[in-house]
Amino acid sequence: MQKSLERHHLLTARLASAMLFILNLISVPFQNNVNFPIGQYSRVQDVLNVQPVIPISLNEDSLEDRRSNWTSDDAPCAKYDSLRKPLLGNIRVKIDVNGPWADGFRRALRFWNTVLTANFHEEADLGACSVRIINSGPHILNHAIVARAQITEWANFQGKIAVNPGSVKEMSSAEIYAAAVNELGHMLGLKHNANIHSVMYFLDIDGTESLDNKDVLDLSTHHKLRTPIISVGFLPIQTVQSESAAEAKGQAITGSVVN
Repeated sequence: MQKSLERHHLLTARLASAMLFILNLISVPFQNNVNFPIGQYSRVQDVLNVQPVIPISLNEDSLEDRRSNWTSDDAPCAKYDSLRKPLLGNIRVKIDVNGPWADGFRRALRFWNTVLTANFHEEADLGACSVRIINSGPHILNHAIVARAQITEWANFQGKIAVNPGSVKEMSSAEIYAAAVNELGHMLGLKHNANIHSVMYFLDIDGTESLDNKDVLDLSTHHKLRTPIISVGFLPIQTVQSESAAEAKGQAITGSVVN
């Protein structure tokens, strides 16, 4: 009998504690309205509007766990899971776009080679590549979006980046290059950055941006960085020139730096 009473008191105390915790979270704003005259008898109407609010925190990670990537009928690269590794190593990219977009992504690969302990390079074989860059239309890209990467942490990830081939009519080569760096950045784990000078900013990037301190710090939580980037903490994307500019100056276009 004594043990039963003790158990009852313990459960009661725990329930009371839980109720107090919930009550401390709940806010109960109320609004009192007095309206007159109301109705056929011209009476005063008093309305008390009570709206309990229970704050529920949904952090970004919990939301992202529920998100799903866009999909397409294009066959994926066989090695797309390699993008989830901290030490990337050789990352082969199949560029199935032409003209300015192809040039922009080739330059972007060389940029990311200066940032990460990795070797991004072009690959024609679907069985050997990790990233596939494809042309797409409004079913993936609306009129305001020129390129869109699949996100590594979301469901249905297959290592694809879609671009709008018609957007080259309205974009400079510098803007296309910046967009390519941005989309590869998303695939590497970077989110949008509120800094307008970051290449991970979500709007109107024009090729003058940089990986800023926040980008570098966030990237370091996903992948191994090259030593110069760790020590400096930022990198303008213009440090990697286009192939034509590099050739004009007689520079190598490998895009790598010495550790």
